[in-house]
Amino acid sequence: MGGPLALRRIGLLSLAAGLVALGFALVLPDAGNALKAVLVGGIRALLSHGDAQHQAELLGGNEVIARWQADSARWRSFVSADQALRGEQGWRLNDLSIPKPPSARPVEVTVGSSALQVGGDFHSFRSSGFPTVQYAVLRRSQPPMVELGLRHTGMPGRSSSREYALRFPGGAGAEALAAQVVAHFSTFEQRRLVPAVAT
Repeated sequence: MGGPLALRRIGLLSLAAGLVALGFALVLPDAGNALKAVLVGGIRALLSHGDAQHQAELLGGNEVIARWQADSARWRSFVSADQALRGEQGWRLNDLSIPKPPSARPVEVTVGSSALQVGGDFHSFRSSGFPTVQYAVLRRSQPPMVELGLRHTGMPGRSSSREYALRFPGGAGAEALAAQVVAHFSTFEQRRLVPAVAT
């Protein structure tokens, strides 16, 4: 999956195509589909625009908690360790985009207070409830890896929900940073639910 910038472009193209279709629909019957395309494209563009801004802030150093690199050997070991977890009780699918074949270059991990990026794969937790962080653990595998258990509840009024994980490797000598990330996300939901109080 592309990053937020690519999704924003797709959303804007969908919006533009919907507007063109809406123009034709004014002179032709069945404007409903054109209106749906406008709404879907507009919503996708807005959501992706917010993520693109959030990604730019994170990569610019705003709210960064930790940053490290996993060299190619460590990354390959992580991919094998992640695949070996399948079948464990409570296993969740890793939502991290893992390139095949694994990268030959170091993979940068950047973790912010409400977002993270591993390689080119960006994930935001800024929107309230989308997704919720259910748990955060540091797995003592080889190499050690951070696991965030997530739950996406979907749109209000719908019963569909999805539970998954984000797992990524700690860097060599970065175990203290990985533990700091786990500590931060272990209490993330409690902090998000409590409104900031002006002092």
